[in-house]
Amino acid sequence: MKKDHLLFFIVFVIGCTTPSAHHPFEHYQSIAYNLVNKGWDALSRRNFTAVHEITDQCAQLYSEQAKSLNDKCKSNDFDKCSLLNDVAQCLYIKGEAYLQTNNYSESQKICGEINKWYFNSQIYDPNGWSPWKPSEACKSKI
Repeated sequence: MKKDHLLFFIVFVIGCTTPSAHHPFEHYQSIAYNLVNKGWDALSRRNFTAVHEITDQCAQLYSEQAKSLNDKCKSNDFDKCSLLNDVAQCLYIKGEAYLQTNNYSESQKICGEINKWYFNSQIYDPNGWSPWKPSEACKSKI
């Protein structure tokens, strides 16, 4: 009987100390999140054509709906603001692509759009660090 309790305790402790494979904000992903992942992947491979196709698709499909959320997303209500956050992130990726190809004027235009329409967006780092705001990240890069 004691062995059963010990085995249960060991399994319980291992289960509690094993990091989760899921991101803590995974349930806040919007319908645009797949495009965000594809955009970051294309950027990491320096496939700028794909970056522009993906981020343009994201903006075309979801920007109007996301813009309408900006004023409603002044707090940390990530569930209701996930589309705003994901569209802003797509645009930020596009701006990064322009920066990496030394097209500073287009990067500035993208940052201007983020600052105008998506300034309340917040992005969580996949490593679980604190959120960052695309509008603030743009200001630090220009």
